[in-house]
Amino acid sequence: MRIIFFVLGILVAIASAGQKPICTDYAGKDVGPNWCESVKAYCNTKDEDQRRLLIGFCPKTCGIC
Repeated sequence: MRIIFFVLGILVAIASAGQKPICTDYAGKDVGPNWCESVKAYCNTKDEDQRRLLIGFCPKTCGIC
């Protein structure tokens, strides 16, 4: 039984490694096209919730990609 889970774990790891992260900044109707550039200074803020939000919306600008 352990061998089955081990093999499944390896297969999942290989499959997920082939996926590319989403590398485009959010540019919806709620914000302007330069919104991510204007908040770039806050990408490394100490507020964990704010940082996660910015990285989620602006992965390219915040240097995740």
